[in-house]
Formats: sequence, C-alpha cells, structure tokens
Amino acid sequence: MLLGTWRELRRLERSAAGPWDDVRAMQLDRLVRMVQHARRTIPLYRGLQPVHSLDDLGSLPVIGREVIQAVPIPDRRSSATGDVPVISHSSSGSTGHAVTTELTHGSSWWRGVLWMRRRRSQGLQPWSRHLTLRAAAESNDRVSPLWRLTGRRISTMDPVTTSIGDQLRLIQRARPDVLVGKPHVLSEIAAAAPAGLTLRAVVSGGATLTPEDRATIERGLGAAPFDVYGMVEQGPVAGQCRASDLYHVDHESVIVEVLDDDGRPAAPGESGHLVTTGLWNPHMPYLRYRTGDRATLADRPCRCGHALPALASIDGRDLDRLVAGDGSTRAAERLFMSAVLPAETGTAMIRRYQVRQGTDGACTVSILVTADARREEVADLLHRVEQAYGSVLCRPVAARTVTDLPLERTGKFKQVVSELGG
Repeated sequence: MLLGTWRELRRLERSAAGPWDDVRAMQLDRLVRMVQHARRTIPLYRGLQPVHSLDDLGSLPVIGREVIQAVPIPDRRSSATGDVPVISHSSSGSTGHAVTTELTHGSSWWRGVLWMRRRRSQGLQPWSRHLTLRAAAESNDRVSPLWRLTGRRISTMDPVTTSIGDQLRLIQRARPDVLVGKPHVLSEIAAAAPAGLTLRAVVSGGATLTPEDRATIERGLGAAPFDVYGMVEQGPVAGQCRASDLYHVDHESVIVEVLDDDGRPAAPGESGHLVTTGLWNPHMPYLRYRTGDRATLADRPCRCGHALPALASIDGRDLDRLVAGDGSTRAAERLFMSAVLPAETGTAMIRRYQVRQGTDGACTVSILVTADARREEVADLLHRVEQAYGSVLCRPVAARTVTDLPLERTGKFKQVVSELGG
C-alpha cells in the first residue's frame, strides 16, 4: 500500500505540472464515466442526460444542499457498491444542518493522497507532526491506515473545551511542525501567543480567512498561514501552496465552476457562486453541487509558477464573532451545536438552528426541531443549550424553538449573527 501511495502521489504531482489539455482530457474521461455510472446506479440521478464533452456539463441541473438534505441516503448511494464496507462522514453543520457522505475505503485512501499532495505543495511532508484544533464532537474522522503507513503523527486538541492558555501550553510542549485549525480559532491563539513562539507552518480551513486574521496569525505564530478549501461532500477542492498566493484546484478530483447570479460562467476576476462536480467517489458522487460559497477565478498564474487554472479567492463560511462577557471575542465555529453538545445528548431532534447576539450582549439560540420531538425532550434540550452556550460566552443565553428558519437562495443562511462582534 505504501508503494502504491507513493506512486499515486507522484502521478498527481506530475499531473499538476503538466499541460492543461492533458488534464482536461482526463476530466472528460472521468466525467463521462461518472455520469454514466450515476444514471445507471443512483436513484437521485436517474433521468440525467448523458454527457459527451465538458461543455455538456452545463446542461446538467445544479443541485443545492437543500435538495441533498431532502433525499434519503439510500437514494444517494450507488447500488453497484453492494456489500463493500463504507465510511460515513458528516459535515460540521455550518448551515445549521449536517450532510452525511459515504466513501468506500478505496475512495477514502485516494482522498488522503490528494491531501498529501496539498501538504507537499506547502513544503510539508507526511511524517510532519500535526496538531489539529478540532472540536471533539465536530468530526467523525479517524486516522486511516494510510496515515499510519506514512508515519504521519496527528494530535487533536479541542478548542471548545480547552482554554487559550492551555492550548498555548500544549502547543509549546508538543512542538508541532504544523498547526491546523479554523482561521478564527488560530487568530485567537495567535493574539494571545507569547513573544518568540514560532511554528514551521500554519494551515487554515473550514471558514473564510480574512486579511485581519492572516496578519494576526503571521504576527503571533511566526508563519504565514496556508489556506485550504474542501468539504466532506467533495473532499479536497483547492488550496494555497508555499507561496500563499492563489488556490490550486485539485482538477483530477473535481471540476470547479464559478457561476454568476444567472447561472452563466463568471469571467476570471469576477466573484460568483462556487459549483463543484466530484470525479472520485462513485459510491456517492455530487454532480454540479452548489456549495453555497462564493469564489473568484484567477486571471494570472500563481507566484510559484503553477500555470493551471486556479482560484484567486474563496469566500466560504463567513460567520460573525461573538463577544464574551469580558469583552473578548469568540470564534463562531466554537459554538456549532455539534461542538457544544455531543450527538448522543438529544441533538438528533434538531433540524436547524441559529445563534443571534443582540446589542445588549445576550444571545438567543433559535432551534427548529423535528415534528416527532417530545415536549419533555425539547425542554431538556433547551435547558442544556442555555447552560452550554452561556458557559462559553459568560453571558445570558436564551434558547427557544421556532416554526421556521428559512434558507437563503444559495441553500445557506447566516447561522451565527452578532450585533456586537459582526
């Protein structure tokens, strides 16, 4: 497996440095086969028109998260997989509702190779010591045999339950080569970091990296962050190299479109809606999937010399900061329901939720529950939400149920709103 991993990694690296025509030919071959497979074996895609060219991709319907959430998982998976074991992953629920995606072990392995290529483009190696800032309940990812074979050493620290001071002490004790986390969380650590703390590399992802956060991270941690963009549904999509310039797209695994408000391709340099088509997970593919994020196509090569089409910027989950009772800010990602309350404590009844902080600092958590939720269970949930959120913010928090929390046209809505920290 290790030799096969190395060979695939080198093949992907050669592809990224090769001619664009060769990459497009590869994309067309994989797209044609994926659409044929999806039409034949996946109920969601039955009736889809076949494609014969990359231009035909535009004739397929764009599918948003709201559509995926409404389709039962059996109707999204391929019948051709049979009894092959699969791995389930769930998104963090930044839109208020998680999406579950299944991978075969082969697809999971290939996704890992893609991430390895990204790290190598950032000057890092598989055996580098990684410290990841991730809420304990936020992800069901496990260290795969691929990482064990390549010797990658991974540690995880929960930024929700660990104070900033304890996080800094662990970082100094662990001395990681790479610190990985959401940009707001990294910025909080960097702002409190003692003088002289320097890391070899910092990798951000999972939310929008603002210029302010980038500057704070570089100043406090001694390394300019490499920003990456991916999702549970599609895996790695794009990321910055060691030049910290453009976002190199993983063209071998995904076709990226940037569309204007009328659904037409946006010109390079113009921001638009990011739509992705996966080419690597035949068990549960996402074809023309509207991510709900916005991006801008680059109109020049990357400073590193990479000449394939890239993204100039990605405007992903743009969430407000929350202001705690002592005046300090809290990253909104620290208050995802999946991070504050483990799944086994009754959150299965939650369809969607929104956190809002008023000008007086008080927070209201509005929750849309399932129709079969029992009254006593809902009352217990609201009590635990008020306690958990209040302890993080050191402010009054009121939890309530609502009859509707409408999504935006993109399939997302602003889940965390603060009139103090926005």
